[in-house]
Amino acid sequence: MTTYTPTTWAQKLLGLLGVPVSQTNVDALVAWQKAEGGHWNNPDRYNPLNTTQSAPGAVSTNSHGVKSYVSWDQGLTATVKTLTNGLYGGILDALKRGDSAESVVSAVTRSPWGTKSISLGGSTYNPKEVPGTGGAGGGIVQTASIGGVDLTGLAVTGAVLLGGV
Repeated sequence: MTTYTPTTWAQKLLGLLGVPVSQTNVDALVAWQKAEGGHWNNPDRYNPLNTTQSAPGAVSTNSHGVKSYVSWDQGLTATVKTLTNGLYGGILDALKRGDSAESVVSAVTRSPWGTKSISLGGSTYNPKEVPGTGGAGGGIVQTASIGGVDLTGLAVTGAVLLGGV
């Protein structure tokens, strides 16, 4: 029986998805696993990303339908099925590029997956919250540029967003 670590599981998943097994992709998937808590930190056996994909013998562990699988192979297969079901194109596109862990975790938090926040390299990504709308009318721009000027990390107040960030 194969035993995985967060890193080796990420490498295996990337290979099954046919995307680059780059360090940036591995870093993004390890951060995503940590945010979800699957397998290592909750009862969702063999399911580091807490997918809800059905499989023979899999049982739901919570009211959201997150599954506990019977083996690593079954959990990996379920995760691949979920990621390729047509709802997660942004995540797959970022993984296919393989050059930015930030792009991957940003795509995850913008997707319907349900991950609310991912910490990566000292930053927390939660782009579902629109910059400029939190707190006292201000927020932090995670990644943005205008006319080639990098605005990453700048505080903004009362911003109007034109197009996607």
